[in-house]
Amino acid sequence: MLRRRPRFLLSAGLAVALLQPAAFAGKPEARADPQEAWALGVLASAGIHPGPRELARLRRPFNFKETPLSMKLRSGYATQGFRFDERTGLVLDARSHRPLSRLKMDAMEQEAVWMEHYYAIEHIEVLLAHRDPGRALPRAVRLRIAAIARSTPFEPALQAKLLASPLIPSRFSGALKSHALAIRGFFDRQKGLLGKAEAALPGNSLAASLVLNAPLVALEGPFAAPSVVASLPAAHAMVASRDGAPFFNAAERKLSGEVARLIIARLSQNPIGRETLEGFKDPLGRIVLPRIFFLKIDPWDGAVYVPDNRSIVFNSDVAVGLLRPLRPGPEGLAAFLLAHPKALSAFIAKIDVLLVHELTHALQDKRDPFMSEELRGNAPGQDFLSDEIEAFVQENRYFHYKFLANPEVVWRSPWYSFYIDFLCHTRKFASHIVSIYSKAMPSGTASYRTLLDMDSAEQSLAASRLPLGSQQALEEGLRLIGLNQGRSAIEQSVANINARIRGEWKDHVLMRRQAYPVIARLYMEKGLASRGRARADWLKAAYLFSKAAHDGTMMRKLSGLQGR
Repeated sequence: MLRRRPRFLLSAGLAVALLQPAAFAGKPEARADPQEAWALGVLASAGIHPGPRELARLRRPFNFKETPLSMKLRSGYATQGFRFDERTGLVLDARSHRPLSRLKMDAMEQEAVWMEHYYAIEHIEVLLAHRDPGRALPRAVRLRIAAIARSTPFEPALQAKLLASPLIPSRFSGALKSHALAIRGFFDRQKGLLGKAEAALPGNSLAASLVLNAPLVALEGPFAAPSVVASLPAAHAMVASRDGAPFFNAAERKLSGEVARLIIARLSQNPIGRETLEGFKDPLGRIVLPRIFFLKIDPWDGAVYVPDNRSIVFNSDVAVGLLRPLRPGPEGLAAFLLAHPKALSAFIAKIDVLLVHELTHALQDKRDPFMSEELRGNAPGQDFLSDEIEAFVQENRYFHYKFLANPEVVWRSPWYSFYIDFLCHTRKFASHIVSIYSKAMPSGTASYRTLLDMDSAEQSLAASRLPLGSQQALEEGLRLIGLNQGRSAIEQSVANINARIRGEWKDHVLMRRQAYPVIARLYMEKGLASRGRARADWLKAAYLFSKAAHDGTMMRKLSGLQGR
């Protein structure tokens, strides 16, 4: 399942430091470390100004055993490339292997909270669009806002207003708007003119020239503008390439390669698997899959595709659970899997359906512009429900051929009931997926219409700020260019997805024709091997599937069996 987590804007770290000069006045040591300056700038935006003694404490390594993190935050940090040392409690940077300080962790957590707040507010504002501010909201809207408020750590006063009954927009919309503007102001300062130029004109030399020709206007503070401008592009390129999360050690690298080899071998046995792999061929015809990691992530996820670094992360706890008879430990999972190739191959066989789902998200990232524009900040940072529907359709197409090849074994799979829903309840299938994600992540998932509404709200805000000073007008103009780019990306992506799903649904009639007789025979056999109520239930199911398959011979046979 694709989960869009708050993105820590490390690439713009220097911009925060430079555009928040008051945050580190009298702290020359902050200037020596751009990441520390970034973290101090983030905390300053939250009204936190640590003194020398507090700063010394914050510089010490963060220990998650002493200060537990929520699984949501831990999962977000892990997918961004940080590693959690279960023995020492330290959080390590995958590139440098250095432990993260409490200062850096506090700043990252503050950013995550603000990002979550902003998406939640955007959702609520879309729900309030065209509503009478003086009248109580309809029940469905009220329940949706309540779900968003409960899942978002708003300050108590605002949360109380959002959970009040009756819920009248005029009583909370002002507080909501001021909170949104404050958060938007923080991310605007963090991104700066360079970030907005790069987002609006990616890969275009004009972006650099906009900044280089106006360094004194773009940047303020106690730094020499030329050196600042020279250092920012390098920092911004740090994550812009999205060429895969860094491996922490040789074992991770080797395991990723071995897993990719086994995935290719496994999926090549299935027509939908081969179709999926085709999308990963490079110009020389070689199949190049995303980097693959086994990390401790949110229990809700068996695996996730991470668009920030184009990687797939498996839940190591799920892997350990599936391999429990062999007793691998989470810390030694990579070493264990590499030392037991048969166990690794068996594991891949168990989760191949999940793999097809996540690889579909990776193909969406290659094919459609939405995820790239989202990462640039031009499109809302949401889990696009159309992406999820396509991924579920694809995994069920894959499961179909897996089932036909070995129905007696595959019907026990946890994916089987979902496959039956896919076959038998076509119209309810997509709405069921939407319901699952909307309940699990009320402010983190969005439909096509909601994405467009969120984009329109951002455009209106940017347009209303254009008459400001020259620098701000330029920044908002660039913001509008980026948002228009984001809107086009949303429209193009959904058109691509709809065209693809239409093609895939054409297979649905054929799939039913192939599957229903097989399911009917399977259920008849289960009925004949059972007694009492179980026998009656199996035979009734077999009759319904044989009827759907228009198999009169089996229907007559089952009628006779049911009468005994």
